[in-house]
Amino acid sequence: MADSRNLALHATLPERYGRFDILASTIDHRGRLLALLVDPVQGGAAALPWRRRGPWKPSIPLFDATVAICDGDDEHEIPLYGLDQWFSEIDALGDGVVLGAARIPAANAQRPHEQSAPAHETNLPRNVIAFDSGGTRAGAFYAGDGIEQLLTDPRGRIWISYFDDSTYRFAMPDGTWSVSSMVGLARWNDPDGDPWFAYNDTGNEVDWCDCYALNVGQALVHACPYTKFPLGRVSQ
Repeated sequence: MADSRNLALHATLPERYGRFDILASTIDHRGRLLALLVDPVQGGAAALPWRRRGPWKPSIPLFDATVAICDGDDEHEIPLYGLDQWFSEIDALGDGVVLGAARIPAANAQRPHEQSAPAHETNLPRNVIAFDSGGTRAGAFYAGDGIEQLLTDPRGRIWISYFDDSTYRFAMPDGTWSVSSMVGLARWNDPDGDPWFAYNDTGNEVDWCDCYALNVGQALVHACPYTKFPLGRVSQ
């Protein structure tokens, strides 16, 4: 018989944040609670309906936010100003944080048969952005459309899983675009997005049409890809 185990409360936001809207939250690899908070009184983006998976909302007004980092009784805030994307993912990165926007403009998420525009004419949005402990931008990169989860490891690498509508655009040497669909799982080694590696082709035994679950630990990464739902393990 399996052990009987009860769930235990790990962390809560202090009561003073009760009036804030929570756009993203996580428990980082150090066990701290991180939350991306927007004050509804500022209006603008905070007053609009927000959905994690889209569709992408064009021309949202700039808005400010606060990152709350809670480690027991130790609390720290990072102010963020002039955000222009719907960030649904957050995790720690160094002494700061990294945010990820799951969806990007449809014009930049074209399917392979829609690659008519030359690559240099499209400005790919940087939908993963890192900030230091004071809220200063520390790096940003394009991570493709369709982010499911964003997590970091103790070495400061950024792991991103994707759902099955994901696309990633590559600029080819001849100046045209190449588009990859169903990315699955990818890893970036720094907040500027270079280099990166995608786990979307690991043989016939594993499909990476979607990554249903992702856990990044101190030494191992576990992922559960669709369609066969194996539990994959990646050594860091």
